[in-house]
Amino acid sequence: EVERLPKKEETVMASSPCTSVAVGGKGANQAAAAARLATGTGRPAVLVCEFGNDGYAETMRTALQKAGVDVSRCAHSAELPTG
Repeated sequence: EVERLPKKEETVMASSPCTSVAVGGKGANQAAAAARLATGTGRPAVLVCEFGNDGYAETMRTALQKAGVDVSRCAHSAELPTG
């Protein structure tokens, strides 16, 4: 969080050193929306993707599952990061 946008060639310090991570991305967001729309219809929302080899992979998988998305067809990359 910053108090204002920086001017040209200026550095503005953040008011807090804390950062946050948001789960999402085009495919993940659409899969979560499809799961919400499919609630009660008996039709699954399935995402086919490849998670990366980092800590974000499990965070993403868990968030998608909590949103009702079937991630059973997703693979894991041993070489690439998530995202």
